[in-house]
Amino acid sequence: MGIVSSAPKASLQPFIKELYYCEFYAKEEPFVPIHDDCCYDIILFKEADSQFKFGPDGNIIPIKQRLFTIHQLPAPYQLLINNKLSFFTIKIQPWCNALILPWLDTGGIINLEAKLGAIFDDVLFERLFNTESSVEKFDLITSLLIPFMDQYTLNDDHLLIKSVVERVYESEGKITVTELAEFGNLSRQSLNAKFKQKVYYTLKHFITAVRILAGIKRKVNEPEIPLTTLAYEMGYYDQAHFIKDLKQITGLTPKAFFQNLAPFFLRHRK
Repeated sequence: MGIVSSAPKASLQPFIKELYYCEFYAKEEPFVPIHDDCCYDIILFKEADSQFKFGPDGNIIPIKQRLFTIHQLPAPYQLLINNKLSFFTIKIQPWCNALILPWLDTGGIINLEAKLGAIFDDVLFERLFNTESSVEKFDLITSLLIPFMDQYTLNDDHLLIKSVVERVYESEGKITVTELAEFGNLSRQSLNAKFKQKVYYTLKHFITAVRILAGIKRKVNEPEIPLTTLAYEMGYYDQAHFIKDLKQITGLTPKAFFQNLAPFFLRHRK
């Protein structure tokens, strides 16, 4: 398994949160868990041959697309690997989800070939997956993204949601919708409506996702910290609430999740 991550160029950071390239082999890791961080991904598959497992009932659908995103499917998520899986991910900043992908309407694995195929074309796939250099891969994607993002402008509502998202990140999810509404000088109802319109998620779900990911990062970097201590420092004063939230995002109880922490999450190690 290999994961290489890169922060985008400064000019892209208002729109793109992260770039990363992955290679997985089924004999080493039969599935890849995906944390629902509420950032939509533009995903480029080399093999275009995998399965997506989602929801509390473990529904499975095939992925035959080479350029796609995932929209409105219930967590938890897993990518099931048939043999080998190589893919590149362009992670969108949450306040730009609907700006960059405005035509998402039905839930599922959404083929992006019709909308973005002219940009991410055959030549790109050939060069992207045939070069061995990670630096060249990121440079290639960046050279395409810079002119592509020039067409977008953040309006006042985007900037409001950006400030709210950054506030949630700064607090590691230990903040309420009411506090954020006061920060934005809006009613809870108005802020929730604006947030859902731009991000495609409710603000409450986003706060929970950020909080859980902050806890995962803490546990990855401090594996000896007891789960009770971790829950308290994440702002949970009720173990049942901690278990419920982590299971909602990952599909597992804290004990099961952290006892068998998937190698994919080790990319958060500092």
